Amino acid sequence: MKIKTIHIPEVGEEFKTFTHPSGMRVILAEKDLYTGYGLLSVDFGSILEEYEEEGGIFSFPDGTAHFLEHKMFENPDGADTFVKFDACGADANAYTSTDRTCYLFSTSDDFCKGLSVLLESVFTPFFTPENVKKEKGIILQELKMYRDNPYEAVSRALISAMYERLRIRNDICGSIRSVKSVTADDLTRAYTRFYRPERMILTLCGRFNADEVIRVIDACVPAQGTVLPPCRAIGEKNENTVFKRKKTLYCGVTTPMFAAGIKCPAYGLSGQERLIAYNYMSVAAQALFATSSPFVSRLRAEGLLPFDCSDDVVCDRDCAHILFFAHTFDVKKTEKIFFEEIGRLITEGIGEECFERTKKLLYSSFLSEFNSSESTAHLYSSDAFDGIDTSLVPSSILNMTGEKAAEFIAKILRREAISVVAALPQQQKGAL
Repeated sequence: MKIKTIHIPEVGEEFKTFTHPSGMRVILAEKDLYTGYGLLSVDFGSILEEYEEEGGIFSFPDGTAHFLEHKMFENPDGADTFVKFDACGADANAYTSTDRTCYLFSTSDDFCKGLSVLLESVFTPFFTPENVKKEKGIILQELKMYRDNPYEAVSRALISAMYERLRIRNDICGSIRSVKSVTADDLTRAYTRFYRPERMILTLCGRFNADEVIRVIDACVPAQGTVLPPCRAIGEKNENTVFKRKKTLYCGVTTPMFAAGIKCPAYGLSGQERLIAYNYMSVAAQALFATSSPFVSRLRAEGLLPFDCSDDVVCDRDCAHILFFAHTFDVKKTEKIFFEEIGRLITEGIGEECFERTKKLLYSSFLSEFNSSESTAHLYSSDAFDGIDTSLVPSSILNMTGEKAAEFIAKILRREAISVVAALPQQQKGAL
């Protein structure tokens, strides 16, 4: 088992990485921090609930990945995994996203014991018709809570307008109907297919003994069995064009919302190429949506914004986009100004000041990831998951140029790559 040390000289950090005999990738970042943090990332999220591999296309009910996450804390002996974490002074949690499921714990006490509880939980599945039925009620309550959130509804409407087939367009938790349809057999099949050591990355950060940690991994992680063929999410028919350019939604907002999504051509890129694309997408997001941008400044000057705006940049293996959300007193006028500002940005460019400010923001954001064991672990894990060499992140930012930024922005700001959503109060439905 060969252990490799990765240095990040710009920030004086380093970590060790190796592939365990089971096939699981392990990242060890020993730091003199009060709290230790463990993160196990599984290459199974909602986007892979419909996938293609040699032999055909296979699918699970929407929400299966999230359902599986809930069930991994239940044990055959009836013991509660969270009680086990409490006994060793650890806090634990888990979450499911579109492209992965993550299990985590933090502790300032017995780190190896916390790690043992985490690994034993994930590698001891327990699904029965009875406990699956019981869990459905809990998940349906969670689903209802999200459905009552207007921000979730607007975000889901925008993503479903942008993507026609990719399962990112569906709710990670699934629907009421799909959750009710999940069976113990579905969970067993999903676990067997995706919860394999070679599809996992274990990242540990904090004060621990590496030799002791490796002994825990050896004891808890099963030996690698038959290697399954690679699989991939069912992709878009048209990767660089949105499904629908415009959508109107009536939901629980009290003040109307305007949302816009820009679909970016970053599919099929290597990890390092996606990192560069993400950097330039961030420049575009700053140029359009920063608080001081001409677009947002104009909206404020015309009295259209009652609250602050928000934006998000995503550049994953199967999807890439920039999202923008804002409450507004006039959705139509906001949309008109949005497209006018896009035209102006293409014509006039981003400006040196905006470009340099974004570079500084990206670099400072990278530096801030090393402030805690939690953020450091998530940085290393996400980069490894996405095929990114963390040691090259600083140079990828410093080597950005204004010329390349302008070329990239002109490439992505196409009308056919943009979806807009008007979210109006429910009581306005049928009144316009």
